Amino acid sequence: MPRLDTSCEFFSDNRPMPPPVDFSDSCIRRVSYLEEVNRASLQALQLVLEMGRQGTSLNRIDNPRTILAEFHDKIHQLIPWKAAAFYLMDEQTSVLNMALCRPMESAPHLSAVFDLLVEDRTMSLALHDESHTFVEVDGCEVLMHALNTITRCRGFFLGIPMDSRKSIPDTSLAIFSIMMQSAAQTLESYELYRLIRRVNSALEEKVEHLEEEMADRMRAEAEREKLQGQLLQAQKMESLGILAGGVAHDFNNLLQIMGGKIEVLLHTNPGGDFEAKHLRTVSKSIDRATALVRQLLVFGSKTEPQMQHIDLGQELKEIAGMLEGTIPASIRVELGIQNDTWSVSADPVQIEQIILNLTKNAVDAMPAGGRLAVETHNVTLDEEFVRSHMGAKPGRYVLLTVADTGVGIEPEVLRHVFDPFFTTKEVGKGTGLGLASVYGIVKAHGGYIQCASQRGQGTIFSVYLPVADQGREAKCDEPRKAISKGGNETILVVDDEPEIRELTLEALESFGYVVQCAASGEQALDVYQRDGKFIDLVLLDLSMPGMGGCECLQALLRLDPSAKVLIISGNAAKCQSKDLLLSGAKGFLGKPYHLRDLEAKVSEVLG
Repeated sequence: MPRLDTSCEFFSDNRPMPPPVDFSDSCIRRVSYLEEVNRASLQALQLVLEMGRQGTSLNRIDNPRTILAEFHDKIHQLIPWKAAAFYLMDEQTSVLNMALCRPMESAPHLSAVFDLLVEDRTMSLALHDESHTFVEVDGCEVLMHALNTITRCRGFFLGIPMDSRKSIPDTSLAIFSIMMQSAAQTLESYELYRLIRRVNSALEEKVEHLEEEMADRMRAEAEREKLQGQLLQAQKMESLGILAGGVAHDFNNLLQIMGGKIEVLLHTNPGGDFEAKHLRTVSKSIDRATALVRQLLVFGSKTEPQMQHIDLGQELKEIAGMLEGTIPASIRVELGIQNDTWSVSADPVQIEQIILNLTKNAVDAMPAGGRLAVETHNVTLDEEFVRSHMGAKPGRYVLLTVADTGVGIEPEVLRHVFDPFFTTKEVGKGTGLGLASVYGIVKAHGGYIQCASQRGQGTIFSVYLPVADQGREAKCDEPRKAISKGGNETILVVDDEPEIRELTLEALESFGYVVQCAASGEQALDVYQRDGKFIDLVLLDLSMPGMGGCECLQALLRLDPSAKVLIISGNAAKCQSKDLLLSGAKGFLGKPYHLRDLEAKVSEVLG
């Protein structure tokens, strides 16, 4: 077995030892490098952590450059740069445009570098790379990174670092790539946020538009229902007006017969005995009934105002007597009538309607009782009053006030109290026409009306009626001229009511006239064809079965254009009576009438 020779120099203890190796410098440098790398890595990780905590809210970003500026500041802390630029890609043209450059003076140099990278197609390769790319351009190291998301390329980063590639830790480069991806995602999120905000804004506008449209439809539907209700109410009022006209015609015929007979009785028994006293009482009641019928006709617009000079104070006293039995005992009525109240030119029936409507309104406002004060005053409205009260005119007026201590009227309701069909009363308790008719009557008389109210305190209506013209008043107050008695004139009375024919016959004969009668329009034509040259006047009733008064009038005028015809009717409207006069009638007399009025009208037409 071979033996190991240990006597050789290799194993000899006398062999000289090599000099010792000094590892201290390289180890120190290596340790320092590792510490620097570790410090940079920790700094980079800390930077990433801060980015996650301090990201800018998208609703506070006004444009993409804000995002790029924030990311530039972060990557500058990670890797110091000599120059850096962000590019954004135009989605429509796919062109990269510089959006941010730091410092700004390096923009031309970086633009030139960018163009070179595009020309040698390096840019094209970098755009499809998900990581960073180092290239050398004109002896200068350039770091590039695409800002890509799953959907598309959002932009591009181009920068010249202060340190060489070898001096930049791999950890920093890896985090740099993460930050570029984060920048791309933030840009995409911002774009989506803007899109969602636009869509939301459009939806909000659409919703608002739909809400407005829905509100408009609801308002239109409510207005339609309101107008439909008003139309039905108007049709109802029109029907009632037609009914009122028909009823008034029949009532007027009855009142004409009763009133005429009583006048005949009073004429034959003019003394002051017991029977005559009662006859005069009945006559006054008939006059009151006649006024009520005229109110029906006013309601149905079937009569024209009968203007005359009246004492409003005296009128108020008479109406107050009529109201005594209709006002509850819990309401205290106070009348305040100024002495020597000026006269006004007005229709007594319509003035009565004003007072009745206003007092009824006041009574309805005091269900638990209270005080109702009705007063008249002579007043003069000056320019100062007119300036503060639209619709008023300066001059002398008689002021009628109706005040109550009732519940009062709310301010929003007060603005509509004179509107037609406006009412706060329960269904069936009011038509909404009472105050509207009051307003219309006052305006038609050239007056002015206002209402003041306080909730819980009461309401006061003030009606200003202009004073009557003194010249006209003097003329109206002239004594009536004596009526000449009839001579040998012949009058043809045409009426379908036997009682009225008989009454008119008796009255005209008592006036001294010769009278013939006809019960219809057809019979009147026969009589006139036979005896027309002897007939001086025709008293023609307007409402008759068969040939009515209008048709008969035209037929008579065709027979004799110079025929004198006096129309008598109980329900002719203002426009109709004027049309009849224009058509050839010589006069008009409304039923019921006093026999003295008939005598005066006949004498007037005969001339």
